[in-house]
Amino acid sequence: GEIVLPGTTDRDPDKCLFVANLSPEVTELLLFELFTQVGPVVRVSLPRAEGDADRHKGFAFVQFGDGEVNGAEHSVGYAARVMNDLRLCGRLISVRRSNSG
Repeated sequence: GEIVLPGTTDRDPDKCLFVANLSPEVTELLLFELFTQVGPVVRVSLPRAEGDADRHKGFAFVQFGDGEVNGAEHSVGYAARVMNDLRLCGRLISVRRSNSG
């Protein structure tokens, strides 16, 4: 599933995070609300398991937009530092830049 704010353009890897080790209970809305704490989120993509639309694959992509104070790239770096190894729904999540390889 995906949440995309109106006016959001194509995906931009330089403005995205890769978030892994997600619990089955995690939703797009939960990720949107969590990452909005560190910057303006414009897109959350939580890929679904093949053949099972109710179950996600355990990872997501979060894209930031440019804010009034800081650019999206700043939000990505900040979120990667403060959200990595955060406990979410009983699991330590892994958060890194999506373009980091």
